[in-house]
Amino acid sequence: MEIWAKSFWVLGSLLGASMAQAENHPPADANWIMNDGSTSLLVVREPQGPPPGLDLPEGVVPPPPQVMDEDDILGAFARVNVLEVENTGDYTRIKTAYVPEYEVLVTQDMMDQLLARPKFETDFPDGVLVSVGDTVRFGQDIGYSGDTCTEGAGLGFWPPATFCATGISIDNFIPNTPEPTEDICYTTLADVGIFMNGTVLFNWSDGQSYGAQGDWHNMAHIYEAYDFDICQGHAVEGMYHHHGYSQCLNDAIGDTGDGHSPIWGYAADGFAIHGPWHDAGVLAQSSWRVRDYASEAEGCGEDGDRSCIMNDLLNPMSGTRPVSQGPAVGEFGKSMFSQNDIVLENGAFFEDYVFDAALQTTPASLDAYNGHDHDGLGYHYHITTDASMNPVFPYSFGPMYRGRLHDNAITSCGATAMEFPAGPISEASNQSIDLGDAQWTVLIAD
Repeated sequence: MEIWAKSFWVLGSLLGASMAQAENHPPADANWIMNDGSTSLLVVREPQGPPPGLDLPEGVVPPPPQVMDEDDILGAFARVNVLEVENTGDYTRIKTAYVPEYEVLVTQDMMDQLLARPKFETDFPDGVLVSVGDTVRFGQDIGYSGDTCTEGAGLGFWPPATFCATGISIDNFIPNTPEPTEDICYTTLADVGIFMNGTVLFNWSDGQSYGAQGDWHNMAHIYEAYDFDICQGHAVEGMYHHHGYSQCLNDAIGDTGDGHSPIWGYAADGFAIHGPWHDAGVLAQSSWRVRDYASEAEGCGEDGDRSCIMNDLLNPMSGTRPVSQGPAVGEFGKSMFSQNDIVLENGAFFEDYVFDAALQTTPASLDAYNGHDHDGLGYHYHITTDASMNPVFPYSFGPMYRGRLHDNAITSCGATAMEFPAGPISEASNQSIDLGDAQWTVLIAD
């Protein structure tokens, strides 16, 4: 494998303020949305049966009884939100079942999006079962076809061919004092952080590449757009997650946009992830942008042609090198699970992006990790969106961690952002993957 020497510049003072933030605001003191003893009654846990005497609401049908853990009195249905938070000294232990307690008001925009699905007639064979103004609980049947969930326990809430969310109790250890590092540590598949309601955060990828050639890596927000539920989330092998902004999560946290966003969660390196607002009415601004395929510096010879990638994704002037032919900008593809038609616009692949330091022009601008440090908050990441609240790459943080991952982290480092297996893999597998030996030179400017 060719070894590339890279360089990028992280603007702003990172070390001192970041350490101060970690000392003053450890994850244990954050406003976690805690479980109040309730279960979802619509999302099952594995692989239990209903406990004796459980009073089910009308219309809720429990899954068939299976083997019950003698120590588990909660039975078939998953507990919601964050189950336990414990400060262990160096870390905060967060126990969650990865099941949020969302209640969603169906808006006209939401209904329009459902009705506009390319495969609406087969996705909703009996039509949408809810109306504008209705409140939908997480896991409630809204009419989607599919057979991956149990009737009365998730069936009809998720698009066809997608996984059904299930309760999976997991301990997450987040460092109380994040340590900025000069080592490059890329985010990998599966969980890279945790939100305040216990929902897991995944990175930008769906784990696939175009034609399984390993050169053009799919962006989850494009390839899985029709696989997300009405909360902009979905499950893989039972693990419910978001890849970035969720209106449901926004509402659960109560981020009104009338000031700097509160903490929405924590990355695995310990740095806080704030919502999309830098200040009242001012969105945090990603400094990543799509490539200009019509330009000589960033294009491949013909406008819209995908046959080359940047030599350095962190330097727009680094030039390009040839790779396998990808789809032209604007061609059609299929969503990963539900097989709806999608447009492979500029931004559909990781290699469509480049970090441009020239975009760092205001206090709201973010660095290559999608973070910054200001107003005594210490270094922190931001969820990034456009003015219509559509997710903007890299969506939450990354594609690298700013801080060091500890041995007990919920994930591990990738050596490069682009080396995924060519064939299909599970997002949630956490399997060991040979990511190659690409090296980077990191320059940090005060």
